[in-house]
Amino acid sequence: MKIIESIPLDLVLTHLNQTHTAVRPPIDEQFRNDDYTACRAALDDSDLERLVLYWEFKIHTKDGTCRVTDALPSSAAHDRIRSFIHGNPEKGYPPADLRTTPDRQPVIVTNDVNSHILYLIDGNHRVIAQQLSGKGFQGVPVFVCVHPKMLSWAYLPPNFK
Repeated sequence: MKIIESIPLDLVLTHLNQTHTAVRPPIDEQFRNDDYTACRAALDDSDLERLVLYWEFKIHTKDGTCRVTDALPSSAAHDRIRSFIHGNPEKGYPPADLRTTPDRQPVIVTNDVNSHILYLIDGNHRVIAQQLSGKGFQGVPVFVCVHPKMLSWAYLPPNFK
């Protein structure tokens, strides 16, 4: 992963509001706002092994691993995933490629940018589509929120804690 620039956490929260996601980085007594750092970054293909889907997306992975590398080909039939792979001609949307699709950056939370886990809290359908379409992850722009206690977050799949 290549860090492009440090940004305020509020910029990531604004992006999440614009993409209408229901998931937010945890902010509470354990995950204090002041303990977060945030950045814009670009993924490398080598980051693929560290990308983990939000726990609710385990149904789209082999044996429920939540690993992007285990995305099931059958997931391409899911309406939202299919629309990113093939586009939506009725709405005039072309197929998505996260390397070049503006304003669709996935959001990752982690305890450290060098950690074994880059946990996706937004953009899961898009990332699955990117994986299944074989477009790769080199240069995919992302937002990253880093908190030193992230691996203790209740919504992290247990096998990654």
